[in-house]
Amino acid sequence: MVKTALLILFIFFFDRPYLYAFQFSPGSQVSLLTCDPGREVYSVFGHSALRVRDTLQQQDLVFNYGTFDFTAPHFLFKFIRGKLHYTLSINRYSDFIENYREEERSVREDVLDFSADEVLRLSAFLTDNYKQENRAYPYDFFFDNCSTRLRDIIEKIKGPELYFAENDGDQKTFQQYLEHYIEDMPWLNTGIDLILGRQSYTTANVRAKTFLPDELEKTVESGYLRTENKPLVMAQHLLYEAPIFPKSLWSRGRGKALLLLLSLLFFFGTDRLFHRKSAGLSRYDRSFYGFIGFLGWFFLFMWLATDHQATYMNPHFLWAWPFFFPLIFFMSSQRYLRGIFKISAAFSLLYLLLTPFVLYPADMMITGLLLYLCWRSYTLGFNT
Repeated sequence: MVKTALLILFIFFFDRPYLYAFQFSPGSQVSLLTCDPGREVYSVFGHSALRVRDTLQQQDLVFNYGTFDFTAPHFLFKFIRGKLHYTLSINRYSDFIENYREEERSVREDVLDFSADEVLRLSAFLTDNYKQENRAYPYDFFFDNCSTRLRDIIEKIKGPELYFAENDGDQKTFQQYLEHYIEDMPWLNTGIDLILGRQSYTTANVRAKTFLPDELEKTVESGYLRTENKPLVMAQHLLYEAPIFPKSLWSRGRGKALLLLLSLLFFFGTDRLFHRKSAGLSRYDRSFYGFIGFLGWFFLFMWLATDHQATYMNPHFLWAWPFFFPLIFFMSSQRYLRGIFKISAAFSLLYLLLTPFVLYPADMMITGLLLYLCWRSYTLGFNT
């Protein structure tokens, strides 16, 4: 009985944020926190969070919509299928900033102009959103993430009073925005370029580009309140400045040329190794085209069997044909094989010629793969 009473008292006094409604004082300070990209794959695009500082109640909390659980059942399968739920979590500001100091990631703060009534409405919103049944949400990389959630909250609380002065002058596609963050990480760059679908090649307007924390920061800083004609951001603070790390070789022109050269050396060198005696269809060719077919099946799976909007209608289907796997291991008719390889050469060349103008210049490693695919398909289709 005594143990039960002590447990109840412990929960009552020390777990208040999880049990009680958030009732921030009317004079509380509301801020947008923007964190620089990190070195881990899941952190390369940065992070956003909402800070509420209530000096009257001696509370300084950070509301974070970017939390996920590595230990969740079937984590990897859910992540691949786009069914992994992210959750709203709460941290003490001191713990939050210390974590970013350890990771050496700069953190900036934009103090927002929230009236007393708006602070109370924010309290009610966060209270409802943090309920067990509401705190989880289906994460979407472009349209529903830790950054867009905060954009929606700010717009909801401020209402039609808020407008963003930033214009759509220098419009970019989603893919171009991503390139800035991963250009010095060649393997990640290649993987993202391969997996993203048609949506990533469309233009991201002022509101849509806020899926990136840095862009949300710029957009919020351009915000104005219509009636009083004053800025949304009252003050800006650099909470922690991390050391500046130089860009790697791969982000420069010479690095990209080197990547293309290495890709060409790998594919054409391997071809030379396996085709010294014959130019005909070899086991290596069957393995290579089987791999191309496997890529096609993977793209099809990401399009039709997942909830990722970003992987719909992958343009790489133009050259990665699913039927290569497993048919390439069983087909023996020279007539049909020649016809297939001729078409493969034509479509690979078409992709190489059109994508710089219609979509986005292909990644250097993929360009090397496509040049080899085009050449080998031509060889098998016309010279065998």
